[in-house]
Amino acid sequence: MKYDLAILGWGAAGFASAIRASELTFNSARIALIGTGPIGGTCVNVGCVPSKILLSIAEQVHNMKKPQSKLIRGVYPEVEKDSIFPYIREIIKNEQKSKYSDVLKSYENIEVFQGRARFISKNEVEVAGNRIEFYNAIISTGSKPYVPENVQNDGNVVTSDTIWDLDEIPESMVIWGSGSIAVEIGQALSRLGCSVTLISRSDRILKKASPEFSKIMEDILIKDGIRIVKNSSVGKYEERDGIIRIKLEDGKEITGEKMMVATGRIPNISDIGLEDGGVVHKKDGILVDSHLQTSNPRIYAAGDCVYESPQLETASASMGSIAANSLYGDGNKEYVRERYPLAVFTDPAYVFCGIRTDDVVEIPISNVSKSRIVGRTEGKISIYLDEEERARGIEVIAYHAEEFSGEISFIVNERKKLQDIIDMPHVFPTFSESIKICAQSRYRDPSMGSCCVE
Repeated sequence: MKYDLAILGWGAAGFASAIRASELTFNSARIALIGTGPIGGTCVNVGCVPSKILLSIAEQVHNMKKPQSKLIRGVYPEVEKDSIFPYIREIIKNEQKSKYSDVLKSYENIEVFQGRARFISKNEVEVAGNRIEFYNAIISTGSKPYVPENVQNDGNVVTSDTIWDLDEIPESMVIWGSGSIAVEIGQALSRLGCSVTLISRSDRILKKASPEFSKIMEDILIKDGIRIVKNSSVGKYEERDGIIRIKLEDGKEITGEKMMVATGRIPNISDIGLEDGGVVHKKDGILVDSHLQTSNPRIYAAGDCVYESPQLETASASMGSIAANSLYGDGNKEYVRERYPLAVFTDPAYVFCGIRTDDVVEIPISNVSKSRIVGRTEGKISIYLDEEERARGIEVIAYHAEEFSGEISFIVNERKKLQDIIDMPHVFPTFSESIKICAQSRYRDPSMGSCCVE
């Protein structure tokens, strides 16, 4: 079977590249979309969608227990702990159908193959007994949880992929890891009545954040009742009487009903025959140029399987579109890792985009009127500048900061000057106004200005 384009993987990057390639060729390109596991990949099945549902439920419960206004007395809500995961699975099923399976019905040029594809030459793959010859290919096989050798992913031990198969919220959970996935799920579970312990291998959590922002997040989680064990790692563990007893490498022992391993994700590339396809790679991903072309000029790669990928759904979808544009468009779009914003959907949320420099302007979120009005003063914002006072990076912890991550991304990627940011009209009162107030703080103490002063 001969195809213009073979796409290995049907997650965010795979779907984005298939749709964009179809649009650019007016649905004339014959495309083989090859995948294994649930269609839609990580984001809809085990990543963004289920975690944000869990976080939303947890936030609602938390706000009922601890209303922000001191004029409101909290109530203790009745939480159906045995219904949450089934509810999440039902929404996943609906999203999977509406945003993936049903979408394919609009593209008659895309043929779906289920199974693990493997390169057998520089222009052929084999999948489920089918030999597919392609003119071009895009590898978008995604990533999977990294599970250390001393851990068995079964029984009461889960990963960020398999936690969604649980029947109910556990009474206690030990989370080995302290990155984005760990802190999101940890906070959600804690707010739903689960006793949570985070084990960090380093001296701080959320290492993608700067040390000061990491400390702010640590204080937020501790306030939510989460125990954090730093500079430690899981040594041996055993299950006895329904409890996991974990011996840390420093000799301490902790227990939990369940343990989730969230020690990072690794690219899904170990068994797809990259050597036979002439694709150069490292252990941590496929090497590409700025147009996402691999060492085999016929083959491109996009998403989590790329070396040093941001491992973000937004980045994966963008990379899939860039790869398709490199093949069928004008080729003027390039992949730049730093342009994608990272959002951690805790409450309050963390957002970072760009790079950090030595010249920084920063204010506590308490300087923003909206934070004081609604009683959500936790957090901070920093704008990192170059020598011309252009924004090279923005870092923030604020209530639902993820909702203005697009503005942050725009400012950083367009390298707006501080005065440009000040001149951008903002609605009052909003948390996104923190960006403007932070920029103004270079020239005026925030306490010296009225609410809407320019």
